[in-house]
Amino acid sequence: MVFSSNDEILAWNVDSCKEHLAALQNPKNVTEMNAGVHVDVIAESEQFEHKMEHEQKNIGIDDGKNLNKQLDFAGVIRKNRKPNNLTNCAPDVPQPIPIDATAEFGNLQELCNEIIHGLKVMVIMRGPSGCGKSYLARQIVDSTTRDKYYHHIFSSDDFFYDKRGNYNFSANRLDEVHESNRKRVEQHACYGWSPIIVDNTNIRIWEMRNYFEIAVRFGYLIKIVEPETAWSHSASQLSMKNSHGVSKETIERMMLNYELTSVELAMEKFRLAHTMFMPQYRQFPPMDQ
Repeated sequence: MVFSSNDEILAWNVDSCKEHLAALQNPKNVTEMNAGVHVDVIAESEQFEHKMEHEQKNIGIDDGKNLNKQLDFAGVIRKNRKPNNLTNCAPDVPQPIPIDATAEFGNLQELCNEIIHGLKVMVIMRGPSGCGKSYLARQIVDSTTRDKYYHHIFSSDDFFYDKRGNYNFSANRLDEVHESNRKRVEQHACYGWSPIIVDNTNIRIWEMRNYFEIAVRFGYLIKIVEPETAWSHSASQLSMKNSHGVSKETIERMMLNYELTSVELAMEKFRLAHTMFMPQYRQFPPMDQ
């Protein structure tokens, strides 16, 4: 059979595709193709640090969507990586934790309704390690935008994970990781993402100040969320349930130093007040999403 030049190209492409598909079906070849793939989660997340100098620029509709474009594949490129807010690309299957929906912040449904209706909301989690903050933060996202967690949940602990997904806490890096988390929250607030959930212990009132200032500057409603689980007042149970190996003694100190407050009292203490018309509406994710 005689082929024209176009037929020859088509035949070559078909043969090439067959060979490629056959190679993909061979587990050995797939392993070899994936060998050497490394994704440094910390390096990726630190890219946010260099963007705030452009805070006042005109923001296009694609800018916010592409904010975490490189992180989008980070959670699936390595199947054995431990999940965290940076590497999770899809919601986890919810695990039953008895959350008291009548905690200090009010009704969970009211909070979720504000997010569903497109209001800009910043949720500041509080509580000792192991009390259910991260679970509740993910439940809020799952119940509202159903978006990728790294668009909405921001924990300083994310910056203690290495490229293999192992958690390596270092007290010497505390100032560094808190500042990195603050910049990440500020970047997303600048683009108008909602909800923004700060998933830290925030034991002392002053630890929330930076996030209050960001919320006020960009027109976010502020909610303080303190999970009330069956074990939230037991240091021994909290030490067993927290995922970062925080000791019972450390948790006892957290509980001893815990300062009670509310959004209104904190705003007064920080001498803050919204200067723009409230409520404001989010830019991302788009309302039709």
